[in-house]
Amino acid sequence: MLLRTCLVLLCIVSVSRAQHTIRLACTAPGSGSCTLSVVATGSPQDRAATSSAKPGDAAIVLPAKVLTLDLSNRRLKQLPVNAFHQLLPLEQLLLQGNELQQFDGATVAPASSLKLLNISTNGALSEVRWEPLSDLRSLETVDLTGNRLERLFVTRTMKVLRAPANRATTIETDPNNFLFALERAELAGNAFRDLAGLGRFARLTHLDLSNNRLETVDFGTFRHMRSLTELLLRSNRLFTVETGPGPSIDHPLLDVVDLTGNYLTALPSANVTGIASVQRLHLEGNGLVQVELHEELLNWPRLKSITLARNDWSCEVAERLLAALAKRPTIAIAGDAAEPAKCPPEQVRRGKLCCRVAREQYLVDRLIHTRKELYLGKLDAFEEVGPTAGPGVTPQVVGLASVQPDTLKEAMRQALFIISKQRLEKKELEATNQQLTRTLEQERTKNRQNLEEAANGKTSATTDQRGELQTALERAQAEVKSLKAQLARCTSSVHSRTGQTVIVQ
Repeated sequence: MLLRTCLVLLCIVSVSRAQHTIRLACTAPGSGSCTLSVVATGSPQDRAATSSAKPGDAAIVLPAKVLTLDLSNRRLKQLPVNAFHQLLPLEQLLLQGNELQQFDGATVAPASSLKLLNISTNGALSEVRWEPLSDLRSLETVDLTGNRLERLFVTRTMKVLRAPANRATTIETDPNNFLFALERAELAGNAFRDLAGLGRFARLTHLDLSNNRLETVDFGTFRHMRSLTELLLRSNRLFTVETGPGPSIDHPLLDVVDLTGNYLTALPSANVTGIASVQRLHLEGNGLVQVELHEELLNWPRLKSITLARNDWSCEVAERLLAALAKRPTIAIAGDAAEPAKCPPEQVRRGKLCCRVAREQYLVDRLIHTRKELYLGKLDAFEEVGPTAGPGVTPQVVGLASVQPDTLKEAMRQALFIISKQRLEKKELEATNQQLTRTLEQERTKNRQNLEEAANGKTSATTDQRGELQTALERAQAEVKSLKAQLARCTSSVHSRTGQTVIVQ
């Protein structure tokens, strides 16, 4: 039984005269674990290991040129230092499904030809010594799925990093390298709060950050990723997205941007210029009340499909949005369910969307801020309740009786209806401010010119002009004073039939 438990070892090998011996020392099945050692057959170390081997220890003899070594599901808890230094031609090392708590990159020889390293689903794995892996010139794929790692590392040659269902908050690189080959980063189900460090991977084509703790995303981070095709940000804590200042952004291959299941309330066109070349945009399941679309959708030139279901549209915005999309019939629109009964009781149907009839509200900013605090507090409660839950497992919710989102839910929803109006007013104020700034600059320029003329001996003409201006000013002040006196003697009344206001002297 012990031999069957420890001896099943799959190795894809090529023919070679030299041989290596892999020894698995196991305790009784179901009550312990195995340790491993690799020695060269016929060497003094091998003879010593053979003489000291206990009855029942598993010994596997392999050809020297092992290309794929599968040690998965062997109940291994630790690996000896330099464990695989004898296997220089090794290209794939599979260690998934064991009980490793630590992994040292030094177990693989620096001169190894290793291309794939799989240490996934070692449930207790919380520490990896990454630095020795930087010496591996052929390493392309690393699979870390389903561990407890808080820190990830990308080597210069790595092309694929699979690390979903960990606890990672940071991603690091070799500080001596500036160019990286990373093309695919699967980071769903971690604890990332920001995108620090990701901007250096210019060759990324696929980035999955779903189910993390992101509250805001700057699409400017992906400015230099011209090969980016998939950006998955679903089920985070996103309340805002933006595109930071910098050179124009063009992603000619961008296919999917997924923002499903966040807490977005508005998407101003200026904030999403960083993903304007996307073909498929997923926006369902947010609190969206506003998405700005330019006439003829010029800000989404390559858009082919958009999902808009399960949001909080006002009917005015929903109708305007659908009218804008109707001008591009090639765009597929996924809205709410077709049956009117599927809309929530407080909503009505407008075309493909469920929406609310807008009413005048107040305290929008405060309510939105309260909504953010409410959801973050709820998520923090999730984390505090289940600190021992396994990776990727949602803890059970207890002790949330004090968190009562329903008490503010309706007021928040109603308040979101006038965000669009406030944003338009803000834009108008900004435009007015810019116009006033330009006018002020023009006046300053004129004043400087006048001063220069005065310095060049034109004081007499300036004096005459100043006198004329002073006279005109006094005359204008007198007229204003007269008008004020007349106005003080006037009264106003409303005409009972026409409703017009009449001024009576």
